[in-house]
Amino acid sequence: MRRVVITADSCFPRRRDCAFALIDVTDGNNPEIVSRTSVPDHCCAFAASDHRLYCAPPGSFMVFDISNPFNPILESRLKASHGCKIVVSESEKRVYLADWNNGVLIIDIGDSKNPSIIGRMSCDGENQFEGEIHPYGVSGLAVKDRFLFASTMDYDMRQNREALYVYNIEQPRNPKWIARIGTSPCRGHGIVLKRNFAIVVGLRHTMVIDISRPDEPTIISIIDTPERFGMNPWMSGNYVYVPETAYEPNRRMAGFRILDVSNPLHIQYLSEILIPAKTASNVKVVDNVAYLACQGGLAMIDVSNPQSPYLMNLFSPGGSERIGEGIEVVDYADEVFAH
Repeated sequence: MRRVVITADSCFPRRRDCAFALIDVTDGNNPEIVSRTSVPDHCCAFAASDHRLYCAPPGSFMVFDISNPFNPILESRLKASHGCKIVVSESEKRVYLADWNNGVLIIDIGDSKNPSIIGRMSCDGENQFEGEIHPYGVSGLAVKDRFLFASTMDYDMRQNREALYVYNIEQPRNPKWIARIGTSPCRGHGIVLKRNFAIVVGLRHTMVIDISRPDEPTIISIIDTPERFGMNPWMSGNYVYVPETAYEPNRRMAGFRILDVSNPLHIQYLSEILIPAKTASNVKVVDNVAYLACQGGLAMIDVSNPQSPYLMNLFSPGGSERIGEGIEVVDYADEVFAH
């Protein structure tokens, strides 16, 4: 088995020379770039299923055939605003895409060469706004049974428009908005679910929301995370792994925090490490290794002991000054690499 990590890098906010790389990390001490594929803009969201890669650069939803990791092939491109979270339902052949201030899109991927938007969910009309500072929009998604939970954020801290939205997606062509709860002061960016609780991470706070009654979500607790901006977390077992931007005195670094959520009513902070990169945005944990997209590259962190994680490697496929975004991990049979 060969393990490949997919991550993007760019000169964001400039659009030139944007690409995603497939990186062989089977030997974490000696990662190797398998291929690089150009994309039209920076790309902060990836999801893979059945050797297809779904990504969402601004203005597009793109599907690539990655059955041959040495030569990813673009199968289709669909117009969409883009977002920083993609959730794939393999059984239903659907994708849920965070579409910024447009809300959430439901995309039929039954035919990967011809995906189609079959449903849309707005943010309760809050995408109608005035002024120069726009809402950040939907940034985090999570699905449980027939419900979709979307966290939204706001650039303008004076407005307190950040919120958790709940939708009934039982009929994907006619999804229903059923609840909204404000999440101020947690400017929530990412969301994960643990049993009947939603855990939202964001700027300087982490929030726990009871969703046992999806039509009446209730805030249970707010945990302070001073000078930390949590982005797109990953849930594995009883742990939540949070990529962060750490605003240390006179410097900005990438951070990585581990929370014990075995009891969501009493979340425990276990550990944090700082990485010599300016920010971390996405993480995925597989077999006790956390793969972290950072400005400056791909960080690999040993999390076999959650109370004492350590940095194994910081690999820069595009150069240390480029912005790394999006993360996905795909395992290939050894025969694919026999050439």
